[in-house]
Parts: sequence; C-alpha cells; structure tokens
Amino acid sequence: MKDALAGAADAGLNLADSDMFYIVPTSTADAITHTPTWVQNPATPTQIWNKATNAWVTIKRAVTFGQDVWNWGYKVADHETGHTFGLPDLYAFNGEQHQYVGGWDVMGKVSGHAPQFLGWHAWKFGWINDNQVSCLDTNDTYSTTLNGVEHGGDGYKLAVIQSSDTTAYVAESRKATGSPLPQPLRAVESRPSRRDSVRIHS
Repeated sequence: MKDALAGAADAGLNLADSDMFYIVPTSTADAITHTPTWVQNPATPTQIWNKATNAWVTIKRAVTFGQDVWNWGYKVADHETGHTFGLPDLYAFNGEQHQYVGGWDVMGKVSGHAPQFLGWHAWKFGWINDNQVSCLDTNDTYSTTLNGVEHGGDGYKLAVIQSSDTTAYVAESRKATGSPLPQPLRAVESRPSRRDSVRIHS
C-alpha cells in the first residue's frame, strides 16, 4: 500500500485530495490472494511524502484488491469499504464460517444470495434516519408496521427491541426486489459485545 501510494505521489497524484484509496493490482498479481483493508492506527500513523503539496500526508484508509476481486467483483469493494466505515466481519473465525448471518449481509458471505447491508448497518451509516426506527426499551407489548428496507420513502424501516444493556433484537422487512432471494428476511439478533455480534433468524 505504501509503495503504491508513494509511487502515485511521485507521479503527481495529490494524495491530500482523497480521504480513502483503492489500490488495484493487475489480474496477474497472484501474490495478493485476498483483499485486505487498512485503517490507520493513530498511535503509529502511516505517512507518505506528497510531492504535490511538498508535505507529509497521513493515510487513514486504503483497500488493496486481491485476486478475489476478479471472482466477486464489486461485492469485494462493498465489503472492504464497509470495513473503512467501521463495520466488522460477520463471519465466524471458528466452526462453520457463515453460521451467523450467512448471505444476508455483505459483511458476512460476500457471494451469498442477498449480500446487501443489514438495516442495522444502514442505520449506522445514516441511510436510515432515527425517525424511521421504532424502538422498545422496556418490558411491554407493541405493534408496528415496517416498510421494506429495499424501498425509499418514509415510514419505519427497523423495529428494535432492547433485550439487555448490550443486546437487542432488530426486525427488518426485506423483499426479493432485484435479487432472487429464496425467502424474505424478517429478524436479526444483534449482540454487539461479542465477536459473533449478529445472528440472523429468517
């Protein structure tokens, strides 16, 4: 990553104009098998000399595409860009790899049947507004109507039921619009305090 950006800066690219970088090796660069995302550690910042401004530039986010991009295409970019926005991998590091979210979120099984971002992630990104989220944080019974996350417009997109200080059940409605989904997605259990932070119940 440093070599690529240093070479680009030496060739005249002004690194100061960008917040994030995508490095795309050729399809024959088989030494890079899988795509890594790099997010800076503030304690040890990575800086590149920027010829255009005659100053050092701190590199905050970068993605170096590997051979997997030639198989999965844009979905790799979606997944890795999710990392630069702070999203974790949603697959398991022990046992069956896709036991938690399967192909329902691009941060899980990239090649899955519905690899878009869950409504919970869309909310974190600001794509779903707070007033589109119906929340229940006390022991009670209530009903709400959800509009599909795949459509624009107003109305509730998510229902969130708090189950503890660190867990919640999140329901979203997702239809097979523009994607051959075998069944609709109805509910998500979120456990943000654990590595396996999301488990799908469809």
